[in-house]
Amino acid sequence: MKRNNTIFTILFSLAFLSVSAQKDSVQMEAGYANDIFYSLLNGQVKKSPNNTWDLGFRTGFRTDGIFVNSTNVAGPTVRTSKLFLYPKGNISAWSTFDTTGHNQWLEYNNSDSSWEFGAFNRAASGFPDFSWGVYNTTTKLVEGDSLYLLEVTNGASKIYKKLQIIDKNFGVWHFRYADVDGSNEVNDSIVASNADAKILDYYSVLDGSKPNHEPDSLKDWDIVFKRYDELIPPTFTQYYPVMGIWANKDVVVAEVRNTNIANFDYTTLTANDYKVTANIIGSDWKNFDMSIFQWVIEDSLAYYIKSRTGAIWRLEFLAFGGSGNGKTVFNRTQMSPGLSVNPVAPVASFGIYPNPTAGNLEVVFENRDNSVKNTIKIMDMAGKVVLQRNVECTPGFHANSFDVSALASGVYIVNLENNGHVISQKLIKE
Repeated sequence: MKRNNTIFTILFSLAFLSVSAQKDSVQMEAGYANDIFYSLLNGQVKKSPNNTWDLGFRTGFRTDGIFVNSTNVAGPTVRTSKLFLYPKGNISAWSTFDTTGHNQWLEYNNSDSSWEFGAFNRAASGFPDFSWGVYNTTTKLVEGDSLYLLEVTNGASKIYKKLQIIDKNFGVWHFRYADVDGSNEVNDSIVASNADAKILDYYSVLDGSKPNHEPDSLKDWDIVFKRYDELIPPTFTQYYPVMGIWANKDVVVAEVRNTNIANFDYTTLTANDYKVTANIIGSDWKNFDMSIFQWVIEDSLAYYIKSRTGAIWRLEFLAFGGSGNGKTVFNRTQMSPGLSVNPVAPVASFGIYPNPTAGNLEVVFENRDNSVKNTIKIMDMAGKVVLQRNVECTPGFHANSFDVSALASGVYIVNLENNGHVISQKLIKE
């Protein structure tokens, strides 16, 4: 009887959901000085200055992503970091570090589309190489093998630090940095936050602080308005600073262009239309028209965003103020209420093993209730589904075997989608 009442409540909510646009805006301030974390249900959640950190470490137990702050904030509050790989030696060259000719060194940028790959990961050649370090099959740690030069622009000054990521000791990052001549050396660590609480843990090499940049829980926000470096067309080989919007982890987005949005039936969108890639919204919903010297919003464009609860929202942009005030005006419309009447996820636990693996993979999860459809997806870091299986499950533990031997070595994401909820695990394919 309780189950029938729950179903009735969901159907009742669907039938009487008022589909009307709510106009809202966020303001990053001049020079895009703040990141704005935003909930489609509740509005702005947190405004965080983006000139307080230099390094961002991926949260969670088995992660390896490290980001640099490349926000390029304008004016006297500028705080931006550049990362160069030291080409004259490995970690044994720490005491002889020499910056002669560093402007010609290889600069690494963060991925412009993924929360998993920061600047420190960009030269990874495949497992066990993670770019900044190598996975040790004996210790089960990723151990740093590279040296870097970190150039931090802070206001009118530039500060140079030599830097090594020592290791990722399960849930603890260890690293050291110093002035180029070896003075003012600092050995520090960050205990990785719970991956369900935050995406990155942040660190400032200027004062050793650990800013609380994100909201306290991933459940509190859906998208973030931010400054980042993006590969620009037509060659997609050069990075350029842009203001854009990224989706939260496990929030998926479908882009609909060149369509009469008022008459568009969003229920025709399929699972393949919703992308897990973080920058599906990105920066290209606007362009700068040089003939009128103004920002122009792209016409006939909307984004359908499926939140972590399964609710679907439509986002349409109305105006953009540029770097003068960093203001974005938009309509948000709730199309589907999702499962907000029952926020408890139907999956009690979810795991994959062995991880890393070269051949077979077991996906194990526990259902709390009958589920008509569970979808297991294995995706590459570009969001492409490489393996997928639909399963019907009764309450209890279930195991599904996958042969992943044909997949290329590297990092993948395993998603379990269950009644509007998405749970993810990172997979390392040897």
